[in-house]
Amino acid sequence: MLTVLKGPCSVYTGYGKLFLDLASRLRERMPVEILAMDNEVPADYPLPITQVSRGIQFGLFVGPANRIGQLTTHYRVLYTMCEVSNLPRSWQLDLHIANEVWVPTTFCRDVFLEYCRPRVVRVGYNENLYCRQDWTEEDRASFWRLCCPEALGKRVIGTAGVLSPRKGIDVLLHTWERLAPTNAVLVCKARDSGYTGVIRNDLKTPPAGVYVLDENWPEERMAGFYRSLDLLVLPTRAEGLCLPPLECAACGTPALVTRACGPADYIDDRGIYGLEVRGMSPVRNMTAHDAYWYEPDAFDLADKLTAWIEQPPQVEHRYRQWSMGELIGTFETELEAAQKRAMEARRR
Repeated sequence: MLTVLKGPCSVYTGYGKLFLDLASRLRERMPVEILAMDNEVPADYPLPITQVSRGIQFGLFVGPANRIGQLTTHYRVLYTMCEVSNLPRSWQLDLHIANEVWVPTTFCRDVFLEYCRPRVVRVGYNENLYCRQDWTEEDRASFWRLCCPEALGKRVIGTAGVLSPRKGIDVLLHTWERLAPTNAVLVCKARDSGYTGVIRNDLKTPPAGVYVLDENWPEERMAGFYRSLDLLVLPTRAEGLCLPPLECAACGTPALVTRACGPADYIDDRGIYGLEVRGMSPVRNMTAHDAYWYEPDAFDLADKLTAWIEQPPQVEHRYRQWSMGELIGTFETELEAAQKRAMEARRR
């Protein structure tokens, strides 16, 4: 049976990277047609994008639940996630369009359970890009010489993602400002241009020792970024999955991420370490309905940064079980089972 795959054709966003990797692997294993969400396709997009008639029976949509109406197949599987404790109202209203709802983590499952019967179907990082290599000190120095010369000769702590309250960048920067380490730098790999004003009105420039790299990078360069760090820190308040800690640990660099929501499924304190939570608070700066998110413990962050700037922890695992290469077979099996359910529904 032909499967229509529809999702965001971006090589930089979380959903976009996931859709590209998923679609690339599925088209090698089964007949698929690939469509772009919002009909937006970059000129250099590496996969063929087609237009499919409304008569196609089965489709998989990867992206926000309130966009599922863009998929016009007879049977619709929605692959989505939610970062906070409740769904936006528009999502609640549109979920009925999907015949099935799939999510990547147990946290997402628990959020969606109030509105549907979600199925946990795992996805993971791209092991072809994010893996251990013979990354020497000269490789590391060359990377920082090109991207952030101030990091040369220092312990390098990194973070990655949009500079938003959801990612906890304010907690990280305020903690760094208080610690004021002289033997380390904090490199923030961003992909937006909104540093000023997004963190705190009176913190319009990064504290001493903090450098913001506000650029869109291909994944190959992101892998070099992870390999060149001593530690990745993500004091996030809300995540549906969050692949950067997995990508980073797969490259051999330890990661510290809030022990809550999506990452709770893979934090093992043996390479991906947990940052403790001090409670929950109402969501802000996001579209949400009566929703809460987690507050990372700034004191625990300060303690761990103080210790790990001196001696970063080890990465004991390779996290292959969270790679797309290991998970794609199960995903394909789930798709085939959903196709059978679609045919049964068509006969009824």
